[in-house]
Amino acid sequence: MAYKPSDKRNKAPANIDPDVTPIMNLMVVLIPLLISMAEFVKIALLEYAPPAIEEPSGEGDGGGSDNQNQQQDVKLNLTLNITEEALQVSLFGQTSGENFIEIANLPDGAYDFEALHKEFVRIRTDIIGPALGEEQTGIDEKSGLPIIVATYKFSDAASLKIAGKGDIPWQVLVSVLDESREYVDKSGEIRPLYPSPIMGMIQ
Repeated sequence: MAYKPSDKRNKAPANIDPDVTPIMNLMVVLIPLLISMAEFVKIALLEYAPPAIEEPSGEGDGGGSDNQNQQQDVKLNLTLNITEEALQVSLFGQTSGENFIEIANLPDGAYDFEALHKEFVRIRTDIIGPALGEEQTGIDEKSGLPIIVATYKFSDAASLKIAGKGDIPWQVLVSVLDESREYVDKSGEIRPLYPSPIMGMIQ
């Protein structure tokens, strides 16, 4: 006995839209959850200045005023030399004596940044001393207000020259810049140390 063929075989398949509601619900919950668990990278800016180019001064013209300016322009010439075995702090361009301090590495071979910070604070408080006054160095382009900075007996009291080999790890330089940025005085206030670091002979 022959049966009648089914009509479903002759009908064209119907277009059925997929139900994406469960997937959308999952995305709505999953994306905020992943964002809340993610740890974003913090980007910080460390400011430094390249080595300054000194222009030769003329001789013979206005000798009296030049000598007076040279007497007033007393430089500390604070320099930090990073070696593999120690951190060397130099004052007035000295490489020996009481104006040359060598901070040896810790027993595990790491640099002693805590001792370096204490030495920076000692130089700031004992050698540089308090500010002698204030002077205007220019006009702020954003606010239009005058830029007032403190003056010290050393014209480069805010500068720190950093020198060393070219294979110094970047984290070592970052740690040095962190230790030379500011300190806490005896009254508990945060004071600047050497806010104008200069990268020197790193080669």
